[in-house]
Amino acid sequence: MVAFGLWFGLPVVIRSVTVRRIEEVCRRQKLVALTFDDGPVPGMTERVLELLDELDVKATFFMIGRLVEENEALAREVAERGHEIASHTHNHLDAWRVGPVRGIADLRSGMQILKDRELPVSWFRPPRGNATLGTVLS
Repeated sequence: MVAFGLWFGLPVVIRSVTVRRIEEVCRRQKLVALTFDDGPVPGMTERVLELLDELDVKATFFMIGRLVEENEALAREVAERGHEIASHTHNHLDAWRVGPVRGIADLRSGMQILKDRELPVSWFRPPRGNATLGTVLS
């Protein structure tokens, strides 16, 4: 029971503390964090980039490794336009449902896809926010 609590509970506590810190910084510096998940998606990502350029706004794009493999030029365009690139795993697997081995492998694979393409990875966000101790420590 203790192991179960650590495996699932500790990441929830860590996420809560991290979110509070980010909120404090945003309030203090009067910032808004704009993020986009689950891309890059042809057709949609280009429209988002055009709108962000029009507004002179930067965002963070949480990318799925499999989609980066399929749309590498689009992923590079996001970075070239000055936006942050972040990982959202390789196949968007929910680590709470797929078990520790598959969850950690999906996280690592997604990060590796971005690194192999020399895309600067600034963050990681697990699908649905469901981190485990294994994904936090990886």
